[in-house]
Amino acid sequence: MNTGLTTPFGKIYLYTNGIALNYSIEKLENEVLGLKNKPIFIVDDRYRITVYIDGSQIPISIECKFDDSTIFSESTVESGERLALKSWYKDNLKISIGTEDEIKGLYVKYLNTGLQVDITDKELLDNIVFGIAWLKLKDLKKEDSYTWFAADPSIS
Repeated sequence: MNTGLTTPFGKIYLYTNGIALNYSIEKLENEVLGLKNKPIFIVDDRYRITVYIDGSQIPISIECKFDDSTIFSESTVESGERLALKSWYKDNLKISIGTEDEIKGLYVKYLNTGLQVDITDKELLDNIVFGIAWLKLKDLKKEDSYTWFAADPSIS
């Protein structure tokens, strides 16, 4: 069983019905290059967490969240096309958690300290992927979108 992902904001855990889940954590590149090999974003750290689902578990609710006692100064929903994403701020740090959205039988809820994914269709998929990225912001206006791109689980 995993013991959570350590971030500057505290640990992130995955649960179903309040019970800790087994999942895999993969560290990703902190910089992704776009056209002409120019960086799209650079973040301090970036991870992919994959939860594997057995069809017999469905319907299932999966929470990817911080401990409820985690304190943030601000949070905001920053969803995009086929992307459910929420970000939190504390001092000059920003962290984002994202997952795929707009899939039949999959419903995302925004929690105070994370995301909840409800899966109702057994034929839907065999895993859920969360993208997590954080950055110590030096220039909020310029860098605020970096974690949005970095936490999109469809971007490797």
